[in-house]
Amino acid sequence: MIDFRFQSLEENMPGLIFEFAIAPFQDYSWNKASKYLTENAFNFIESIIYNNVPKYQNYGHWGKTEVNKEQRLLIKSALIKIK
Repeated sequence: MIDFRFQSLEENMPGLIFEFAIAPFQDYSWNKASKYLTENAFNFIESIIYNNVPKYQNYGHWGKTEVNKEQRLLIKSALIKIK
């Protein structure tokens, strides 16, 4: 079963995970203030990110991509529609 909850760093998350950090992003990963999502869960929403964040298309699945407020609102709207 796929866990779609955003989780804290301390929680045991199997496999690959995606970090959602608060801007400005520090030059390191695994920030305690960030939220995390498993790769299996992220796969369901990745196309929404890809279509609303042009820079994500450059780095894709494996890089760091900053998302501005306008893009976050577009992503939020798209996620609400699929809820």
